[in-house]
Amino acid sequence: MLHSVWFVVNFDLSSNVFSQALCPTFSAAEISLNCLARQQKAVLINQETVAEGTATSPVVDLDFTDHKQAFKEKSLWEIVRALTVFRVCSNRTFVSRSAEIFERTQRILGKRLSSAVVKPLFYDQFVGGVTIADVRYNIDKLAKANSGTFVLMVMEAIDKVEEANDNAKNIIKMMEGITEKKTPYGSYMQIRISAMFTSHLLKSLSLLSDEVREKVIYSSAEYMRTHNPDTLRWLAETPGASGIISEFLSGLILLSEVGQKAVATDTVLMVDAEYTNTNPALTALAMALSLVCNKSKAIVWNTTQCYLKKSFEDLQWEFNFAEKNNLHYGDKPNI
Repeated sequence: MLHSVWFVVNFDLSSNVFSQALCPTFSAAEISLNCLARQQKAVLINQETVAEGTATSPVVDLDFTDHKQAFKEKSLWEIVRALTVFRVCSNRTFVSRSAEIFERTQRILGKRLSSAVVKPLFYDQFVGGVTIADVRYNIDKLAKANSGTFVLMVMEAIDKVEEANDNAKNIIKMMEGITEKKTPYGSYMQIRISAMFTSHLLKSLSLLSDEVREKVIYSSAEYMRTHNPDTLRWLAETPGASGIISEFLSGLILLSEVGQKAVATDTVLMVDAEYTNTNPALTALAMALSLVCNKSKAIVWNTTQCYLKKSFEDLQWEFNFAEKNNLHYGDKPNI
């Protein structure tokens, strides 16, 4: 039995159509990069009902046709800045030569003065905050404007195992910070599993056969529940995977800690899709975590890259997997 299914559409911010339709004077941090706008409605489907909206209430739709209401929480400076950045970034010449322009600006003004100009104009427009306090401020501000928040932590894929622990700690700290005070819109956070597992490990898992990788899903979920290494001992005898066991086990511990914190703070984790040569492993780990976290609610969501030919087939497999294991299921389709 499939308990519930959630979808939220993620648009490419490079699309001017999307930016204009949604709101040109809300920053990217407040629209898609760090925000789940109320205009994007998740659809909940269960066996008996079809309902629009998020799981929490009461909520009020943010109507951008009523500009006074939509922008009442914005200062004049924020509106002018957003419109200025929007116009400037609509210029293809500027965008294509932006790195060159910035380097030239640094040579003329120096790094400190250049930063003093760029940070309040461009950086603050697109980034939700440097500290947890900054992010919390934006969450509260968005809630006043009847908008929920989708936090995206900028993390690079790791090449060294030692980096994984700090990344997991930072993810957990951010979850604690954004959920310290509840809003009616819930908490949504995108994470990169590649911040906790090296690219070498993810590529190795992705090269395994579909049958072996499905077995990895169940064994990984069992290990995250019990921390019993015997559950994955068979993987050491699998060609192509024998050299990754130690790192894999330590990464699963970190992933389980992130999942436990998500359940405790009622934060939806949207697992980001990345490169095609690592996506099979990312999906396997996302589904393993869903086995641990999604029994009573869709906490862990995967991402479907809808522009790929296999996207429907992959989505159908995940849907069937969730149904077979009596899970709540969530997905973030990238369009």
